[in-house]
Amino acid sequence: MDNLCCGVKSHDLLTGSRARRYTLQHPVRDLAWNANSLALAHSSGISVLVPLPETTTISKSYANKLQQRWVFQIHEIPYASPVNIVKFSSRLLVAVLNDDTVHVIDHHSGESFKLNTRMFRDDIIAMDLSNDGYIVLAGDDGRICIYDSRTLDLNVDPLLNMHVSGTPNLVRFLVDFDSDKLFIVEDGTIVQIYNWKTERFITKIYPKTYAPTLKPFIKDILVKSNKLQIIEDTGIIKSYQLDSLQSGSGFTFPSSQSHLKGWLHNSKYISGSCSSSLHYFAGGLNPDRCMFYSIAENGNDNVESCPFKLKLGQNVVTSSCGSINSEGVTAVFCGGKLILLTPFDSYEVPN
Repeated sequence: MDNLCCGVKSHDLLTGSRARRYTLQHPVRDLAWNANSLALAHSSGISVLVPLPETTTISKSYANKLQQRWVFQIHEIPYASPVNIVKFSSRLLVAVLNDDTVHVIDHHSGESFKLNTRMFRDDIIAMDLSNDGYIVLAGDDGRICIYDSRTLDLNVDPLLNMHVSGTPNLVRFLVDFDSDKLFIVEDGTIVQIYNWKTERFITKIYPKTYAPTLKPFIKDILVKSNKLQIIEDTGIIKSYQLDSLQSGSGFTFPSSQSHLKGWLHNSKYISGSCSSSLHYFAGGLNPDRCMFYSIAENGNDNVESCPFKLKLGQNVVTSSCGSINSEGVTAVFCGGKLILLTPFDSYEVPN
């Protein structure tokens, strides 16, 4: 049974039928969803968890729907160096190793190859993977490189090799209407928008705060319907209309802003995915309060809050060890355990 359930030592339920906990063999450094399959990056490589059909004998042996749904077949991908970052798409699995090599696996064809990362002088700290197979890497030295994974060579060279002045904490492709745009968060405080195909700078945003003494840190950026939303560690969401931004840089007031209800300043931000109803899921985990959010991406600023009872105790959750898939299923690595939650199924108000 352990082989089917990724080293499961117990099947404890945390909150009735809406959370499930697995004890893992390796501490998880990063995780990523592809539909309902989950890739876990750890010190020995990557574990890919693929859910078994609920009609299988082992799945039907469990009591409730959540237990039956989340029985996994595990596929181990070993590496000689620990894996720090992982991205998972319908075609590709991309791993950034601790030795700064980047491995790409096409899980349709079975082919694998490395990216040429010799130009990076420091650690690779951020990555994004577009649906059409483009990969962007960001280094601690400010280096940004973009690769086309469809060039299946043993050592793929970058299409673009550029440098930014700050530290690129986050990189994100715009994948819905102009896939040539790249968003770079520098030093956690600046958003640079760049057309990487034409190598043309578009604009740079210094998100202006209405509290002069407050210097928020950018945790995530959402891009949809020609609208950029910046999520800060204060729980503030600032919205900008992309077509109204002019070339240049300077402090920029948002066109509108809203707040994540119940957000605590020291919460660990958990990034998510866009649902079929054009809502973006996100979460904030804290020993005192866990909140999950459904953020509208259809041009308005509606944010629905979903409190959830989850006893974390003093266990630490890093932002890189939590993710939400397009169905709202949340995976979190905490206290040596992988926890699966379904916080958006119904509201659960904490005491």
